[in-house]
Amino acid sequence: MAEELALFPLGTVLMPNGRIALQIFEQRYLDLIKDHLRDERPFAVVQLRAGGEVARPGLPTTAIAEIGCTARVVDWDQLPNNLLGVTIEGETRVFIRDSWQASNQLWLGAVDYLPEDDPLPLPDDAGDLLGLMGRLVEHPHVKRLGVEIDDSDAGILANQLGQLLPIPEESRYELLETLDPLERLDRLQVMLDRFIE
Repeated sequence: MAEELALFPLGTVLMPNGRIALQIFEQRYLDLIKDHLRDERPFAVVQLRAGGEVARPGLPTTAIAEIGCTARVVDWDQLPNNLLGVTIEGETRVFIRDSWQASNQLWLGAVDYLPEDDPLPLPDDAGDLLGLMGRLVEHPHVKRLGVEIDDSDAGILANQLGQLLPIPEESRYELLETLDPLERLDRLQVMLDRFIE
């Protein structure tokens, strides 16, 4: 049976175990974050396929991807520009059966939860990817997100790398769609090999 969740359409993809920082200024999303923090009410981040992140008259109708990821707020603060800054972490993939806008313009969706990764040890050939993750977490931007390495689980490593690497959003979405964690790692390795060439 589908569950109704608030949706947060973004131009980027949120991966399970991935973290991203957001600036919140629209009232509909301030309300969403307030409800989430107060009631621990889940919401899902979904990639925008058309339209804009900010509601503006004249923009094309919003279209969203079929697969998103539930999120939780792991940190928040008032930014120097007086906007609300939040860091969110992805949790579980969801399939968006249907979506619609409420009277306050917040997007809602009927979603099915997709299977979570079973814990899976890193394959023997994942040393380069693990080393890359070690270098990424030393970057100042990543340090601000509070990302910690989990060197014991293939799915978590694949998801965190998929979130942090500067890859096209279409490629990130393909990783989100890929349910097998070892296949996700293989796809990341292929992307890195192409980049090095």
